[in-house]
Amino acid sequence: MPVYGFYNDDIRQSFLDAISKYKLDTTTGQRHDEQIVTIKDAIDFNTELEIDGIYNSLIGDGLDLWASEAETDGLETNAAGVRVQLANGQACQVRIDTKLMNKVLGCLSPDELEELVQQVASAVENPSDMPLCEQ
Repeated sequence: MPVYGFYNDDIRQSFLDAISKYKLDTTTGQRHDEQIVTIKDAIDFNTELEIDGIYNSLIGDGLDLWASEAETDGLETNAAGVRVQLANGQACQVRIDTKLMNKVLGCLSPDELEELVQQVASAVENPSDMPLCEQ
């Protein structure tokens, strides 16, 4: 069951609105300081990637909002991530520093970032020391 975390209820609601087109069974809740959305339905990998793209886009947009709010009321953000699928089929969340995530999302789309992280995960699972010019 995929679980998505938010630090802003408006962004969580935007996420719920955006994924409503998939007609999924979702629940909302609280985990520590996070507001979470859990998708209870089994979903295929491509749908999960689409939903992850929606999530990453909203989080990317929200990081700038939170950063500007932090200057006025002390709010801090400290979590961002990308979901990848491992070779054994297991999905996992790769946490990324929010400052780095903001910079990366200024250059890459959320889908491009996911593809990059997926390629890194595949390379870690299947290491090769062969020079790039020979591959």
